[in-house]
Amino acid sequence: MKNNADAILRNQRPDLNITWNGWDEPTPHSDNTLTTNKFISAVAWLQFTPPSLPTEIISGIHTLTNRATNTSLDSGGKIENGSPVIQWGKTASLNQRWLLTANADQSWNIVNLASWKALDCPGGRDEAGMAMVQWTGSRDGNQRWGVERLEDGGYKIRNRVSGKVLDGGAGGENGAAVVQEVWNGSAQQRWMLE
Repeated sequence: MKNNADAILRNQRPDLNITWNGWDEPTPHSDNTLTTNKFISAVAWLQFTPPSLPTEIISGIHTLTNRATNTSLDSGGKIENGSPVIQWGKTASLNQRWLLTANADQSWNIVNLASWKALDCPGGRDEAGMAMVQWTGSRDGNQRWGVERLEDGGYKIRNRVSGKVLDGGAGGENGAAVVQEVWNGSAQQRWMLE
């Protein structure tokens, strides 16, 4: 399987980000009739090939703990759309377990296991200090997050629409809001995936 995936990446046509049906052969550059929604055969699932391989695989279930406050991202036991995402001292609760799934654009959706709601930047607004919420998953841009590993082993989590990062704010008390802010590199903007 790995050899097949390597062949697909080697033989893709980068201007269209697709691989020819004969994926073990170079995708022709002379055929300008190819489009990303045109394919034949069972190899259709290979239509999209990423432009580069991820440096790290983080898909799966994690607790996201703030580096400064040592509290974890928590659904607060709420299941309603628009409920705030808060911070709480570490527990074994599903409220603090989040499923990270990758999107084709190398962003991530972050879904809580207790509520099955997605981490959401309300309306994709870019206001600094705005509290993050949970909402039924849609995979829209306001629910897509860039997750970037930092040199200290922590992660910067940036909303794809607002461009702001998750921030633990000034408080480390249970129930404190999780907000978005402009990246400044502080510990309150660094998260550990555990």
